[in-house]
Amino acid sequence: MNNESSKKQNILHTLGTLVRRPLQGIKKFGFSPNYHPESYWKARHRKHGFSLRGVGNWTQSHEVNQHSYTKQKATFLEFCKENEIDFKGSRILDVGCGTGFFAEVMRDNGGSDYLGIDITDELFEGVSGKFPEFRFKKMDITTDELEGQFDLIIMISVAQHIVDEEKFSFAMQNIRTHLSENGTFIITLWDTDC
Repeated sequence: MNNESSKKQNILHTLGTLVRRPLQGIKKFGFSPNYHPESYWKARHRKHGFSLRGVGNWTQSHEVNQHSYTKQKATFLEFCKENEIDFKGSRILDVGCGTGFFAEVMRDNGGSDYLGIDITDELFEGVSGKFPEFRFKKMDITTDELEGQFDLIIMISVAQHIVDEEKFSFAMQNIRTHLSENGTFIITLWDTDC
């Protein structure tokens, strides 16, 4: 087994299998059968702005969420280092970029070719001002076809918010189609500590 195959197998082993329980997600997040994700996130971002309560656990303070996000950042960077994932020169897609938390992680660690997408553009003026070298686009990964190829796609704490199975399937196929041949897809579910 060559080094590249071994690396991919290690990443798959580390990430494990994504198990989705959409009904739990509906109950946990209070989503009704009439849940409209764009309206939900627009209202949530409008209410919380750049506080991490808007993208994290809204029942906790910004400081508690900051602590959780700091731990997530450390885990993410450690995982990338262990698996030799280099942001420099990589075409990066951040699905659900929100407040730009992981845009900052990418910038601070050498990433320069970054596209952040989100279902609402409510925070784009602020993140574009903070990261003028990066691109941001309003897009719903569950219905809008991506363009181009990406070497690294991250989807941090987003998957549990996709409560429709067909839309989730579309999102995963969308990502798979636009991930470069030797690219890496990192997906996480909601951190229960946040």
